Amino acid sequence: MAISGFKSQVMVTGKPVEFLNEGTLTQNFTTYSIVDRKKKIFSYEDNIKVEESIDGEIWSVIESGLYEVNRLKGEITFSEQKSENTTIRLSGFFLPLSLAGKSYEYTYSIEIENLSAPEFGSNYQKRLYGQKDTSGEILNWYETNNSLLLNALRENTTVVLQFYGNENDLDFCMWAILKTAEVSSTIGGLVEEAIEFEGTTDINGRMFSIE
Repeated sequence: MAISGFKSQVMVTGKPVEFLNEGTLTQNFTTYSIVDRKKKIFSYEDNIKVEESIDGEIWSVIESGLYEVNRLKGEITFSEQKSENTTIRLSGFFLPLSLAGKSYEYTYSIEIENLSAPEFGSNYQKRLYGQKDTSGEILNWYETNNSLLLNALRENTTVVLQFYGNENDLDFCMWAILKTAEVSSTIGGLVEEAIEFEGTTDINGRMFSIE
């Protein structure tokens, strides 16, 4: 998909910062979001502890197989709806973000393997989603921090890419590694190039999140 005139942002992740017993909010008693949105980008490689309580005093740890973690949104989604009087709290590590640059133009593609899973005795061919792959490029830069961009390129730092459908509404975000065929010898020349990127995954296997 090629998009021009809309906004994308490259956010460089800092060292993980621990948080303990953070409160959550929910609208459907299935998906719970961390209240402090400054901590919404969870570390892509550290475990998140999820606890529940009925009275706010006695807490019990919930088994990880009973929920999914969206580390790009700071959300926990349970396989079954919780009762209205259940409170959920989270502990783990979040990633502080620094803006490395914005752009007015970007392209990306999402590819998902469609695998056959035949069942003995069945006349129908069952299909399952396989490996996901996302790649693209960002160009037409503005508001850049060239030092952060160069460091991310040279050190293969995992970054968070954010793509906006308009000025304020986030459509899509992902974990990525920045790539480029040739880095300019001058820092000032970097922002004139189209920087390529490749998607990468967190420990839960998630590469991107659609808003």
